[in-house]
Amino acid sequence: ANCARVLKQVMSWLRRRLRCIQLKQWKKPSRLHRRLKQLGYQPPFRHIRMQSWRNAASPLASLALPNTYLHNDLKLIDLAKV
Repeated sequence: ANCARVLKQVMSWLRRRLRCIQLKQWKKPSRLHRRLKQLGYQPPFRHIRMQSWRNAASPLASLALPNTYLHNDLKLIDLAKV
């Protein structure tokens, strides 16, 4: 069966869920901002709610936890490529 599109959607949801969990663990926007500064991004940064599913898809969360970090450092397997 051809299920590449479904697997891409599942991987997108999974990456967003991992970002959501990490934001909840950081608890405060200042920790997110510290991570962005470590990666070389310059302030000012927008304040976001750390407990929100919607903000897990924000550009700030994607910059702090890029897909390469999730796949290379956390060893997340991309189901669409398997």
